[in-house]
Amino acid sequence: KESLTDKELEDLIEENKKLQAFQNREDTLEEKNTIPKLELSDVNTDLKDIPIKKKEIDNIKLYHSPLFTKKINYIHVLFDVEFMEKEDIPYMSLLNDVLGLMDTENYDYKEISTLSKLYTGSIYTALSTWADFTKEVPFKKKVFISSKSTIDNTEKMFEIIEEIVVRTKFENKKRFKEILQKIKLRMENSVLENGNSYAMLRNSSYYTERGAFNELANGLSYYDFIVDILNNFDEKSEIVLDKLKSLSEDTFTKKNTIFHVTTDEEDYPRVEKAGLDFIKNLKEKNLPENKITFDLKPNKEGIMTSANINYVVKGGNLNKYGYEYAGVYQVLSNILSSEYLYNNIRAQGGAYGTGISINKSGNMILMSYRDPNLEKTLETYDNLPEYLNSLDLSKEELDQYIIGSVSKFDPPMTSAVKGSTILDMQISGNTMENVRKGLKEALNCTVDDLRKFAPMAEKALKEDNITVIGIKESIKNNEDMFNTIRDLK
Repeated sequence: KESLTDKELEDLIEENKKLQAFQNREDTLEEKNTIPKLELSDVNTDLKDIPIKKKEIDNIKLYHSPLFTKKINYIHVLFDVEFMEKEDIPYMSLLNDVLGLMDTENYDYKEISTLSKLYTGSIYTALSTWADFTKEVPFKKKVFISSKSTIDNTEKMFEIIEEIVVRTKFENKKRFKEILQKIKLRMENSVLENGNSYAMLRNSSYYTERGAFNELANGLSYYDFIVDILNNFDEKSEIVLDKLKSLSEDTFTKKNTIFHVTTDEEDYPRVEKAGLDFIKNLKEKNLPENKITFDLKPNKEGIMTSANINYVVKGGNLNKYGYEYAGVYQVLSNILSSEYLYNNIRAQGGAYGTGISINKSGNMILMSYRDPNLEKTLETYDNLPEYLNSLDLSKEELDQYIIGSVSKFDPPMTSAVKGSTILDMQISGNTMENVRKGLKEALNCTVDDLRKFAPMAEKALKEDNITVIGIKESIKNNEDMFNTIRDLK
């Protein structure tokens, strides 16, 4: 600043004023009409079913998605974990993080890694949850193995999977500590680079049981769990390794197993046989189911990091306010993300990104990405109902937002993604009929339909579920708006 003349400073101020005026100016109808547009009549409404064949052998559910895969088979094996207790959640995530990275009975960890790369595209295990569209339970949880290989390597793929899940040795403390350190570093970097994901997960844990479960499994609570083990490694390492061994023996059993394959029709029998041989070699173990519950309540948290940007999240669950999912909410999310939030938080506020998610479970979450602001962003969130109440769109404008939402119902998918999608639908109880219904609702959306969301959004926002990950000074300067403030460990 000191290097600039008075004239240069005045010119710079004037240029900034012009930029702000340009950012705040509404595009004219003539300007908008210069952009090529699709018509609603161009939208494909003929959504095809994703093929799946189902049968059961020896209490093992077999799902086959017969799709062209160029002689590659994509497999998922899912294991029942309803026996878990609440305290097991982070341990189960850690178990899946270490599998494939520890020594086994027949190979050291370097050899098992080499074999995996040589004979498979990858072998991945994880603890995951699904919404339950039947509403019989709050959500469903399973541990799954996913992998892929050429058809000629099918048997070898299952040999390696069996070696990993059945014969991993939970003994090498030095190697275990190395894995924990890598997990900690990976999560630290992820929080700094993609803190919006962690803030959204943390936020949903205040008002949904599935969110609370996922936060313990994959969020900041899991990060704290890893840090605690490392800080007390000599005292806790053996206890944790014994726990992982016990969970592994309880998880990888025949009970309620699902085996899903995406591959060509002619190659399926070979993959089915190899998969069944693997599953039938697992132990029989019948453990009682355990119901996990959480004490849900509104919260306002500030988590301070070394970063110079914020991830600002506010949300709530709409079900108690009369919410029922409909396709119009995909259109609404598109409008709010690309117009209201974009203009206020990104274009004017300087954040790298922003958006809103309104999902089938009734969760509404607003987020900002790499945001220099905090208080101003939360104010924008709180003013959203007012924006909706005064929403006024021409038919042409609304049609473009509707068209921009269609990909949510009919996205382009590879055969592998189609297979994963239909498997998710089988587990959650969702159907293609529901998807078609949602698309029809979106295509018939009116401005009045969108305005009806305002009262529900207002009530959810007044719960003040706030999660901010970011600038220490920014959070401390606004400490009155938080219940708790803490450093990222």
